[in-house]
Amino acid sequence: MPDRAATAARRGTLPGPVQGIDQTVLRMIAALRSGGQTFHRIAALLNRCGIAAPLGGRWYGASVRQVLLRNQPA
Repeated sequence: MPDRAATAARRGTLPGPVQGIDQTVLRMIAALRSGGQTFHRIAALLNRCGIAAPLGGRWYGASVRQVLLRNQPA
């Protein structure tokens, strides 16, 4: 079984904090999630507000989840 970290390193996609996300947006996402909103609903709100995802483009529930997971305090 291949080492996931080694595979990610070869691709240049090491896990870690998502680069390019505004801290205000991150706090907003965290507050919405702690308030009980689903990842999908948060993504829809970000898209309606015109806030681009970290790599540009649309938000999806999975991208909201990844942002939260990768930006948790250590």
